[in-house]
Amino acid sequence: MLLEVLKAAGLNKDVDVIGAVRSKVGTEREGLIVDVHCDSVSTHNTLGLRSPERFALLHTGHAGHPPAVYAMRKNFPDAMHLNLAPPGSPRALCLYFEPDEAVMRGWTPQRFFKRIQWWMQGSAAGTIHAVDQPVEQPFFETGYELVLPRNFDALRADKSVTLGAFKVEPARADGICTVRLLQTKEGAGEKSADVIYIDCPAVRHGTRVSSPETLGQLAEELSTRGVDLGDILRKELASLLTGRTEKFSLEGRSVIVLLNIPVQREEGGREEVIQRLAFFAQETRQALGLALGTYMNLKGTVSVQLLIGGVQPEERGWRDIKVAAAQVLFMPDEKALRRFSAVKDEGPVAGVVVGVGSLGSEMLSLWARCGWGKWSVVDPDHIKPHNLARHLAFNEDVGVSKALVVRHLVNAAVELPRVVNAVAANACDETPEIKELFKAADLVVDCSTTLEFPRRASLTEHAARHVSAFVTPSGNGSVLLVEDRARRFRLSTLEAQYYRAIINSVWGTTHLKEHAGKYFSGASCRDISYEQANSTIVVHAANLAEQLRRHIQPEGAAIQIWERDATTGAVAAYDVPVESPLQWDIGDFTVHADEGLVRKLRTLREPHLPAETGGVLLGYHDLKLRQIVIVDVLAAPPDSKGTAANFERGVQGLLAQVQAIQERTGQVVGYLGEWHSHPDGHSVNPSTDDKRQLAALAIAMAEEGLPFLQVIVGKTDLGVHLGEVR
Repeated sequence: MLLEVLKAAGLNKDVDVIGAVRSKVGTEREGLIVDVHCDSVSTHNTLGLRSPERFALLHTGHAGHPPAVYAMRKNFPDAMHLNLAPPGSPRALCLYFEPDEAVMRGWTPQRFFKRIQWWMQGSAAGTIHAVDQPVEQPFFETGYELVLPRNFDALRADKSVTLGAFKVEPARADGICTVRLLQTKEGAGEKSADVIYIDCPAVRHGTRVSSPETLGQLAEELSTRGVDLGDILRKELASLLTGRTEKFSLEGRSVIVLLNIPVQREEGGREEVIQRLAFFAQETRQALGLALGTYMNLKGTVSVQLLIGGVQPEERGWRDIKVAAAQVLFMPDEKALRRFSAVKDEGPVAGVVVGVGSLGSEMLSLWARCGWGKWSVVDPDHIKPHNLARHLAFNEDVGVSKALVVRHLVNAAVELPRVVNAVAANACDETPEIKELFKAADLVVDCSTTLEFPRRASLTEHAARHVSAFVTPSGNGSVLLVEDRARRFRLSTLEAQYYRAIINSVWGTTHLKEHAGKYFSGASCRDISYEQANSTIVVHAANLAEQLRRHIQPEGAAIQIWERDATTGAVAAYDVPVESPLQWDIGDFTVHADEGLVRKLRTLREPHLPAETGGVLLGYHDLKLRQIVIVDVLAAPPDSKGTAANFERGVQGLLAQVQAIQERTGQVVGYLGEWHSHPDGHSVNPSTDDKRQLAALAIAMAEEGLPFLQVIVGKTDLGVHLGEVR
């Protein structure tokens, strides 16, 4: 590499090669001494940069790193964008923002010299640090990290809380050691320390300095900022032992000095960031107190030394005590999680997830990690061995309630609890706990994979908006049914319109038909699961979790379907327009339909006027809830006969058509009854012939224990009639 740099320097009119050099400080490196000219460097720039400047270009011979650039002038100015260098060594230019691996992908010797000139020009003009770039912090990063709790400032202000316990993660391959500070009560069995906080005056960002290596060096650095470290340490250590004594120990609590340094872009400007830097004293608190003259050790008992009449304590070498500097990081709070995840809104304050199986648990985990919402979970089931194939749960969770497992695992992912309550019960049970949960909820997400909850929830007057999310048995499709905020469009009507979309759309041909296979997951014949890879669930969960956040922003209802090609990974999205719901109460049954279905009936009636026409009603019965839901209607078969006085529905191709629809909808939608039209000027009340049909077909349907439904379509009216044998 150096040979290439030498050749490029020889061809560059702005570079003079002075000679070669070999450095044996630390890693042995070879390099060149060059003078670099930069016409853009003003003679009288405020930084004091010159043109030319003499630099040493040193390289270890490792092709994965660019040469390091050192300024050879002894009085080279303190500038921004310098790298950390050992004390007494030349200043090292910071040329790149990216890691060396990324830099070397496009690095050439020619670009390297241009980059040095870019650094000289920007430093001289004061523009090297972009306006939108974060302010330069006073101290360089170190080989330690101290991780503070997300609510550190609040805990610090709370006098009843002691932050002192910490646990240490061993140094990694990158040489960095991470220390996490905990509340004392959380740190049983861990090491402990006393934390001394020092609030420093604000500083203007600019040059960075190496972190002090002793308390004396730290005291000198702080004295330039008007802070007396020795005085602060004496007062803080005295307060920790005032009124009591301790047995002397060589293994006592240590001391962490935590600096809070506000940084401004301009003098007197806004404080843009607070650099927090921690220093771990390499002696115990007792040893430091004795060295400061604050403590005394009398026959193995340590206490605060009483000083009378302004007598100064006798110092015993506290300035020589070694310190290790640590960069301070924070555990993210919910605002930080949302910022990291590009999520704008806070999400529900009291959300409820019904069903935390493979899909529900994955969606909840995604929301927790982006700080979206606070949740309660409801699920009556427990973790079974087969669940481990596609659930958040671990091996040791088998046999434990899914609700409890998910609460534990989701809350373990981030420091602040996102799942507040876990209820191991059926969401349809009207227990006081379940009632209170839904009463307080502001969003209910159904991931239960059953029809029971969404249909029953549609009958309740919960204030909370409900959403249903599920993956189809094949694993190739996923569905989101979103109620409007006012709950005019309940999940039950959205379910029916979803089925109609399946019947009438090309994508519906295989939407619910195919699955890879199914297996019995338990001893019961009801313990059936579909064969789906965890990756399939995760793909759909990620999309559903994201799309649900977006779809609840508007006030209106939504029906959204996604179909994924497992071979190519391509995803197609389908939006189903939502129609206003309609219902008729007939006896103890409620018949449900919607404006879209009525519009379709009138469209089928119109071309045949003045003759009557008709066809078959499709939908499903829910006898448990005493509901009949009309999903769709079929036009008259080709062998039908209609006049202005009557209609006789044919049968050609009808059976195959109904069976195909049953298969398309997973055997949910089937035959409900008959519809026919009346000419203009006639009511939608049943005629004598209509009543005969109603009675005859009611008797036929009674063989299955079902009522028969008859709909008569007029110009503006709709007659809905029910026949039932009791």
